[in-house]
Amino acid sequence: MIVRDEAEMLPACLASVAGAVDQIVVVDTGSVDETVEIARLAAAHVVQHPWRDDFADARNAALSFALGDYVLILDADEQLAPGAAKALRSALLEAPADCYLLPLHNADALDAAPAEVLAGSRREGGIAYLPRLLRLTPDLRWEGTIHEHIRSWLQRHQASRLLPGVAIIHYGYVPEIWRRRDKGTRNQRMLEQRCRDEPNNPDPRAYLARDLVARGDPEAALELALEAWELLRRLPAPDRLRPIGASLVSTTLELLSRHTDPLTALPYASEALTWGHTHPDALFFCGITLERAAEVEDRSHHLREALGCYRRALASDEPGTLPVTRGLRASTLPLRMGLAQCKLGDHEAALESLASVRPTVPDTIPLQLALAEALTDAQRHDEALQLLEPTLGTDSSDPWWLGAEIVWRLGLVQDAIHFLKHARQLGPPLETHRQRRGATLIAEIQRHLQAQEVAP
Repeated sequence: MIVRDEAEMLPACLASVAGAVDQIVVVDTGSVDETVEIARLAAAHVVQHPWRDDFADARNAALSFALGDYVLILDADEQLAPGAAKALRSALLEAPADCYLLPLHNADALDAAPAEVLAGSRREGGIAYLPRLLRLTPDLRWEGTIHEHIRSWLQRHQASRLLPGVAIIHYGYVPEIWRRRDKGTRNQRMLEQRCRDEPNNPDPRAYLARDLVARGDPEAALELALEAWELLRRLPAPDRLRPIGASLVSTTLELLSRHTDPLTALPYASEALTWGHTHPDALFFCGITLERAAEVEDRSHHLREALGCYRRALASDEPGTLPVTRGLRASTLPLRMGLAQCKLGDHEAALESLASVRPTVPDTIPLQLALAEALTDAQRHDEALQLLEPTLGTDSSDPWWLGAEIVWRLGLVQDAIHFLKHARQLGPPLETHRQRRGATLIAEIQRHLQAQEVAP
């Protein structure tokens, strides 16, 4: 491992590998706290190495002192999960491979117990499967000053093997630690330099765009993401499908969805699909883009394409180094499927999709609204109204746009007019198709009122 001023986190990391490894190599890049003393007390081989703004350089320095057949890569803010030592040694005896992918779980707080993190209740985001247990060969080398990788080495060696029983718990993304150590500023500086040093490489631009989104600078993030996309186009097809390519698709489409019109984003989603991206997050944002495009042109075709994206994302269960957004398969994808099916007029299929949603957050209002919409399309207006009523106290206009249609179908004309007035006061709905449904309803009510005026 490489360390610098890690006295707070290092003891737990070193304790977690007791009995799992024969040697500990710690490369220190300039600690001024008790990091070195802690490492030596744990019988680690400590190497002093100057920090050159280059993570690969430091990792390669550590490799030069490793003596075993395999190396386990950990950072000081990580721990092996309890029981991992036995599983690790068993795997190397039973099914040796050149590279093992280990699941990494991000803890949501420093006090999160390992068992809770592994179970998911104290995990932040999805699980990433990273190449962390590697055969120590003469050509093993890390590349890249930041977000370092071993892609060249992997291409020359046997296919990776998943090792789910040897989990890593990562505490370094806990907001308190991230802010205190100002990792975002460091990463931005190093990524900006890497962009200058590697003008034809999309990777640092893709990483930096993602970081800028988190730092609240969407305009700069979108500019970089589009630059990265142009560079990605020039690469061979397999290189476009790497995890960073899927991450770039998600980042770019999310930014375009929020800050441009639907038809500007549409060609990017179509291009990503022709490349063959299969990561659930990338497919999800392709689907969202197609749904938005359906609001302005070729409605049925784009909606069917969006539905196909959601189905493929839901069916994909291959582990990858890019984690799947937490709750995507359990709730978000079936919810979007149900809404797309509602828009296509297939309310029975919509009800089936929505029934499979497993809410992963306390706020179930989007699900209640989607179910109410599908129920009213199925002419089950009383059930729809009952489901809708608890949502009317929110600040969102969606329940009121939808509620106007439900009470109209129940024959409550004045109530429908009241609902529409309140919906307009609250503003546009989050689901824009509900405003279009509202416009159709307004025209229908106007015809009804005009017919009453001329009736004898």
